[in-house]
Formats: sequence, structure tokens, C-alpha cells
Amino acid sequence: MRVVYTVGAGVLLSILPASAALLVGQGWELKGATLAGAPGGKPFVAEGRAPIGTGGIGPAGEAARDRALANAVLKAVTELKGQAWVEANRDAVEAELLSDPKTFLTGVPKAKAPAIDAEGKQAIVVVSATVDMVLLRQAIERLGRDGSKVRYPRVLVAVTEEIVRRPAPDPAAETAIKDLLATAGVPVVDVQGMDDNRRRSIADAIRQGESDAAEGLRKEFRCEIVLVGEAFAEEGPPELGMVRCEARVEVKAYYADTAQLLCAKSATAPAVRPTVLIAGKEALRVAGEKVGRQVLESLSTGRTTLIQVHVTGCRSFQWLTDIEAVLEAVDGVNTVERRAADIANGIGAWDVVGPGATAEAIAQALHDCASPRLRVTEATGHAVTAEVVE
Repeated sequence: MRVVYTVGAGVLLSILPASAALLVGQGWELKGATLAGAPGGKPFVAEGRAPIGTGGIGPAGEAARDRALANAVLKAVTELKGQAWVEANRDAVEAELLSDPKTFLTGVPKAKAPAIDAEGKQAIVVVSATVDMVLLRQAIERLGRDGSKVRYPRVLVAVTEEIVRRPAPDPAAETAIKDLLATAGVPVVDVQGMDDNRRRSIADAIRQGESDAAEGLRKEFRCEIVLVGEAFAEEGPPELGMVRCEARVEVKAYYADTAQLLCAKSATAPAVRPTVLIAGKEALRVAGEKVGRQVLESLSTGRTTLIQVHVTGCRSFQWLTDIEAVLEAVDGVNTVERRAADIANGIGAWDVVGPGATAEAIAQALHDCASPRLRVTEATGHAVTAEVVE
């Protein structure tokens, strides 16, 4: 029987108990173990209903089935978070969890015989769906406290590594950190062919604490966090005729726009293998995973809100630039990334990112914009839409 464990900040593993024991022996910290049949791990079977509407077949029938599946997932969300949370975050639940309910389903939904509503006037489509509660809970955890959409910052990882005072043949600790962060949903910069000289130059630039150096890295790699560090593995006394190595990994994470320190983490790990290189790489890998979980926890507590802004009627690049300046001036906004600039069709779109960014503040700033004059047409927890009125 598989067991569901929580690793670090919300990373879930579903593994056999024997595998869990092996991971613990290698230094993993597994918390909150529950049987796969317990709440949050066991698939949740829910029945969804929706009115079929006029005709009952074709597009109307398909729409009714989709809505019934969404209602089944809604029951699972309510099971996890409670009715009060669902009501308080209705817009976010609809937009982020129910817009594509099949994402959270396992197996094929089963259609039941159509029913009739309580008044006996309208046909109701009925489906029985099995919801993967682990996937659903992970999606819920990616929503902010107020239901707004949040995302982890984009991270650049550069860790120099040595085994017994010689360069490691490939970056075991760095790879482990990247893999763990990526598995948790953190966007990680993929830099091909980076050597230790480049890693050291990145570390030197960010450690200067100068915003210009940090800004250069942010623009070059399009990252928001720069994670730099050093790792080494050293041979120790042999065990049972095999080589034992002890590794230590130390990293620091900096904000790429300001060069301010986010966190400093370190971890050690042993490994016993037939050769020095194999033992050293394994020790570096395990220590790297430990550090990765620590960094992930810091990113989770400091993760940023993403709000998408869409403006129509933009007929000049100057207007786009002016709107961008307004967005950058909003309190709590760290970065504004332009996603679209289609002057021919009058469309401008931006991703606005920041720990204190709110759709309400952005909507107000656009409303107060003097040039171009804008009318806000919609503002939800994670998106703002406006149009130029002059």
C-alpha cells in the first residue's frame, strides 16, 4: 500500500513504506504521513448535476456535461476547504479550479440516467466522477490567501562543486536542487553548458550587492531569484570495505532586481559507495535535495502574486509605455512583463508581479491614468481588463 508524505513546503510523494524508510535513511524529512486512503490522498468520488437545457443534445448537452463535471470537482473542493472558503473565493475557484475540471479527474466519468429537477420541469444530466485529491490540493495551495493566483518566482541556480578538491564531473547538487524546485512548480532557468567559471562570475556579480549587477543578471536570464552557492564532498573513513564521503552544500538566494538576500541555507549528507566519485556525487545529491527543500520553503513564504492586465484600444507604442509606467508605480509591484504589444489590433497585455500586488490597486491606477484615459471593464482576483477611451 502506498503512503502519501509531505516533503518540505507542500511537495507530495506517494511511495511505498519501504521506499520511505530508505529516503529517511538518506536524510529526507518526510512529514504528515497518511495512508493513501485518508483525506487528501484517497480519490474522492462525487456526483455532479447540471441542467441539460434546450435540446439536450449537441453543444447544449456537452456544456451540461462539462458543468456537471465542474460541480463534481466543486464538491471535492468543498470537502477539502469547507463551504465558507469556497463562497469567499468563488471567482478564483471558478477560474482556476473549475474551468477545466477534467484536469483533476482519474479514470473516465460515468454518465447516469438523466434526472428531472425538483419542479419536474427540466432535465438534469448526472455524472459520477473520481477526483484526484492530491492534484486538487496542490492546485488549491497555488492560490493565495485571498484566492488570487500566485506563482513562484523564476530562479537561476548556479552552484560550484568539488569532490576531494577536484571539480565534480557534473553538478549533482545543482541538478538535485533544480529538479526538486521544478517538481514543486518553480520555474527554473535552464542554462545549457554552464561551467564553473560562469557560475563563479554569477556568484561574484550578485554578492556585490549592487543593483546594477543584479539587474544585468535579471535581464540576461529573465529571472527573479538568483541562487548561488558552493558544494564539496570529502572522503572519510571507509565503511565495510567501501568509500564513505561527506558532502556539504551552502547556498544563498538573492532577489535579482535589488540584490537583497532572501535566504541562506546549508545541509550535509553522507554516502557510502564503491568509489570516491560515486560516493561524492551521491552525497552531493542528497545534500542538494535537503537544501532545495529549505529554499522551497523560503520561496513559498515569500512567493509573489501574478495579476494579468489586458488593455484594448492601444493605438501607439507611447500609450503602451505610459500604461507600463503606471503599472510599475503601483505599490507592491516588483516587475511588469509585457506579454503582448499588438498595435495593429490595439492590444496590450502584461504580467504584473509582486508580493503586495492587488487587482484592486492596479484597477484604481489604470482608472486614474491621465494619458491615455482608460476605463476598467473588469477586475477579478488575478486579472484586470481595461480599454482606452480616447
